[in-house]
Amino acid sequence: MTTPLSAPKWSFGRPGQGPLVEWQTHYRLQDAVITDALGSRLTSEIADLIDVAVAVFVTDRLQRRRPPGATDDGTYWERRLPLEVAVRRPNTWNEPSVYRLLHELLHWLTDDEWQITFIGGGPRLPRHSETQGALFDRPLAEPASAGLLSGGLDSLLGAAADLQGAGELLLVSTSTHNKLGNRQHKIATTLAAIGPRRVRWLGVPVNLTAEGRTLGDGSEEPSQRSRAFVFLALGAAAAICGNCDELRVYENGPGALNLALTAGQRGAMNTRAMRPETLSMMSRLVSAVTGFTFAMVNPNAWSTKAEMCARASRELDHAIAGCRSCDTALIGRRPKDAPCGRCTSCVLRRQALLTAGRHDLDRLDVQMMRGDSFRAHIPGQTERSLRLMIGQVHQLSSCLAADDPWASLIRRWPDLAGARMAQGVPPEMFLDLFQRYCGEWHRLGLPAIDRLLAA
Repeated sequence: MTTPLSAPKWSFGRPGQGPLVEWQTHYRLQDAVITDALGSRLTSEIADLIDVAVAVFVTDRLQRRRPPGATDDGTYWERRLPLEVAVRRPNTWNEPSVYRLLHELLHWLTDDEWQITFIGGGPRLPRHSETQGALFDRPLAEPASAGLLSGGLDSLLGAAADLQGAGELLLVSTSTHNKLGNRQHKIATTLAAIGPRRVRWLGVPVNLTAEGRTLGDGSEEPSQRSRAFVFLALGAAAAICGNCDELRVYENGPGALNLALTAGQRGAMNTRAMRPETLSMMSRLVSAVTGFTFAMVNPNAWSTKAEMCARASRELDHAIAGCRSCDTALIGRRPKDAPCGRCTSCVLRRQALLTAGRHDLDRLDVQMMRGDSFRAHIPGQTERSLRLMIGQVHQLSSCLAADDPWASLIRRWPDLAGARMAQGVPPEMFLDLFQRYCGEWHRLGLPAIDRLLAA
């Protein structure tokens, strides 16, 4: 049982019942990148969606889950987060079904109790994206599609697969620091050079200012589970401005489901950013707020990461070597933003590259890492993340071998039921995905991993 930590109430956009948090003063949002690139202007509905998403993200980022000095023992996780947001269309956001859906989505993503009050008038300082029209119309070449480019391996491979379509591909990236933005730009440039489809890339920075960082207790909340909300909202805004009726997100199936690795992980302690439930709720929220029927889809929901790697052409090798799937590479100070080699993201990337036969790319990764945890031969020295992931493979295999494998999976990971409902597919789709994923680990043939699999 955790103790919810109550945060002070902040007002976004206009003076209200709490301290004012304002664009340019406390945070920077360069959404004019969207309107300049597409020759459009943000509608009031889309501008409100962006403002709400950024207000949530700033609050989540600056309100710590536990008091300074408190032990990270699970006592503190949930928070009560009151905020006030000035919007242009308060009636839309206060409409019961929209209000309920927003809070359901935020609780699902963060495990927090959000108490959001919407006031009218819009922000005191309107942004250039909604006040300045473009000199020239820049529509996407039809038939256009839009995708979210995060800078990781899955987003690179997913976007590359979409290069085979007709018309123009709009790729949208959101970055919270320059390292990530630069990496995203390099990947987009590589994709544009490969073709044959024309690529238009939009990089939308969202940053706290030095003054904004002082709003908290001097440090930031590391979990930041609402990042998915602001990234998807900005992606949807760009897609709609480009006359696209869906946003494609690129994440392998097991990675999107992101099942808990231990019994101690509960709720949003494992990120739910690309879960099918998240995409479903975001689709409904964007449609309700904008009045534009909109969908968020994951075309790789039934592929493993290794299968995505196996389908990639050798033209992508340089880009694969340059992208990062590490939890800390781009926020640390390691030379060349070297991957740590220890986190679950690094472990899954290595498993995928090796299974797909991309041993040369794996060797490049290992050269930057401090060691090769896949080849550790002394018991007890294998990295914890690798042990946990192999433990999950054991659990999945045990469930799949049961008389009723789906019921066994639901008992171990109850939220799989919600994932199935969100996708509207038979259980056999999940069973087949997990069978293939487990089989990949068994086929690696590395002694350190075989020893763990046999334990």
